[in-house]
Amino acid sequence: GARTDSFTLVHSQINLRVRDFSAKSHQGFVNHTLVLKVPTNTIRLDLKKMSVDSVYVGSTFSSFTHLGESLNILLPKSYTIGDTLQVRTYYQGNPAADPSGWGGFYFSGDNAFNLGVGFAVFPHSFGRAWMPCVDEFDMKSSYEFFIETDTDFVAACNGLLLDVNSTSEAKVWHYLETVPMSAYLAAISVSRYQIFQDTFSGMNAQFPVQIFHKASDSLKVRKSFANLPNAIRFFEESFGPQPYSKVGYNLVPFSSGAMEHAGNITYPLPYVNGSTDYETLMAHELSHHWWGNLVTCRDAGDMWLNEGWASYCEHLFTEKLYGRLAYDASIMQNHQYVLRYAHVIDAQIYSLTNIPETVTYGTHVYKKGADVVHSLRGVLGDSLFFRLCKVYQDKYRLSNASSIDMQKLFRDSGGAEIAFKFFDHFVLDKGFPHIIISKQIHSGNGPFHIKLFTTQSPRFKTTPYQLLPVEIRFFKDKSHFIDTTILVNSILDSFEFDLPFKPLYVGLDSRALLSDAITDKFINLSTIGNYTIDEAYCKLIVNKVVDTSLVRVEHHWVGPERFVTTYPRMSNYRYLTIDGVWDDSLDMDLELTYDGRMGSTSGNVGYLDHTLIFKTEDSLCVMYRAFPGDYWSVWNDFELIPGNKNDKQGKLILKHVKKGDYVPAMKDINLGIYTESKAKLFDIKPNPSSQYFTVYRNSQQEGKMCSIQVMDMNGNVIHIVRWDKAVDELNISTSDWPSGNYIVWITCGNIQESIKISVIK
Repeated sequence: GARTDSFTLVHSQINLRVRDFSAKSHQGFVNHTLVLKVPTNTIRLDLKKMSVDSVYVGSTFSSFTHLGESLNILLPKSYTIGDTLQVRTYYQGNPAADPSGWGGFYFSGDNAFNLGVGFAVFPHSFGRAWMPCVDEFDMKSSYEFFIETDTDFVAACNGLLLDVNSTSEAKVWHYLETVPMSAYLAAISVSRYQIFQDTFSGMNAQFPVQIFHKASDSLKVRKSFANLPNAIRFFEESFGPQPYSKVGYNLVPFSSGAMEHAGNITYPLPYVNGSTDYETLMAHELSHHWWGNLVTCRDAGDMWLNEGWASYCEHLFTEKLYGRLAYDASIMQNHQYVLRYAHVIDAQIYSLTNIPETVTYGTHVYKKGADVVHSLRGVLGDSLFFRLCKVYQDKYRLSNASSIDMQKLFRDSGGAEIAFKFFDHFVLDKGFPHIIISKQIHSGNGPFHIKLFTTQSPRFKTTPYQLLPVEIRFFKDKSHFIDTTILVNSILDSFEFDLPFKPLYVGLDSRALLSDAITDKFINLSTIGNYTIDEAYCKLIVNKVVDTSLVRVEHHWVGPERFVTTYPRMSNYRYLTIDGVWDDSLDMDLELTYDGRMGSTSGNVGYLDHTLIFKTEDSLCVMYRAFPGDYWSVWNDFELIPGNKNDKQGKLILKHVKKGDYVPAMKDINLGIYTESKAKLFDIKPNPSSQYFTVYRNSQQEGKMCSIQVMDMNGNVIHIVRWDKAVDELNISTSDWPSGNYIVWITCGNIQESIKISVIK
């Protein structure tokens, strides 16, 4: 059962001897003070791998069993509600490390340290790797440490150092953290440390800032942590007072990340190199003092409340230190990565809540989580957003919260139904919004009247976004414009405006306040030359320009939504829009990168045209339309530069491009797509489906890595999953799909097969 319902853990006192580095072991005892909420004669603690010598309740020896990770203690008698118990556990041995290499307790050279979560253990909270504890996110207590070390070693722990008791052979370091925290946030680090010390005058009180490091790293520490005081100030201003007794970092020989132990952050030594190159990691871990430590997610399925918000704080730190343009660039880079790779790396499309334990620390949680927080700020506006962040921190201080808790608080404390619907769509559901202006009707000549029609085609999602504020910008010329906001509510919406001028260009979300299924860039073209648009995987080659032109290039991460041709076969995954304030005096070419590779997610590789190119690029072309609703036709004036025509990557150079939409296409739909036999290679049952269906492979496809995409009958990709080669049967849920027909595309290398299924509710 949930132990938080059975007792309250008031205080945890850890007494450890950490001196035997050769045997990689430690020994000691932990004394837990707890208050019962129910009558009981047993208590269960968690401890992995290490040996328990004895257990005392008060001064009375108690019998126990230690099976697996459960330490079950038989109390000397039956106790009742409100009784206070002192449970002392003596233990020793080699602490555990996580099988993934991330988490647990490590001895490395003259360093001993722990990382409080394990990526490959369940539950992920991993205090039990090195001490008996209640290893649950929602059990918190104050912590006290008595750590015995050799005389030339220093122990870094949570809380303030109260005293050091020295003998000729050893030192005992006594720390106390009175602010309650979860077991995974308790930490020790022992090494031949020096301590960089400073004091920060916080909003409520002064507190020490300490960085534990080797003497040889002293100068590097000062330079790499130069902006730590700024980070503390930024986060206090944004979220409220820093809650713990100190801000501390201890440097360890670990290169795979850091761990946000409260006031005692375990930090990778390789990232302290005398520069500020890794200062966003420093800021990320510090921000956990609020997001994760002060308020902890109720369970691992809501880990974005810890890690997504902390990842967003990297971008917030960048904005506060270097300005809004730096923030925008940082957010866009993250957003682009999420759209391209999150569902690939995590092998499936997920919402942010109820995340499976296997991807608790995945790309959706960290990077899409940050993406969603950016959108929440954009929807609410800065004033309301930061006020509600502080309200959330105050209400759930030193406790736990869920996504639903945050949703209700943001609605009830000022965000109203807009905030509530935001969580419905961005947090509780998967996918991304995608909204375009599908039609414009201009009339009048002062005031000018304009009627706009918008169309939604969400990515990885079947239902439209509701009550979604979207900024709209009317350009009088390239330098002057009017901003207002529309509230998008359905697949098709219309809006009317009276303006003091006839707009030359109308754009949605020009400031990229929403993390939608678009990555884009505005660029002023004033001279002949090449202009790289990384956000859209293209380059503009300006041949002639008379006056400065304002060009916007948008990369849409969905397929075209109307009048899609059968031949050539158009991409169902992406298209480009080129628009802005410019006329025919601007002559430019478009160099468009195509990439159909799959497999790697590093180095800006693959996953752009993998639903279009299956072997050779000989048949590639580009389709064009002047505006949404127009018919698509082949853009004939182009050059294909494939390099190796079978490597699925290269360039398409379109000559003398105009305003409009462009989409890669394959003239011969069958080119490069073949099967090994006439027999069906895959099957789906049940079909029709109501709640789920299972995809089966025949013996020819066993042991092959595949991908599955599901499209609705409009060509929208609504589901993607990686089919591991070790899995013969794959279940796919249809519980949130509307009734209707769908196409399931199964791709294994150069082999592709499509199966039509029906969903009936």
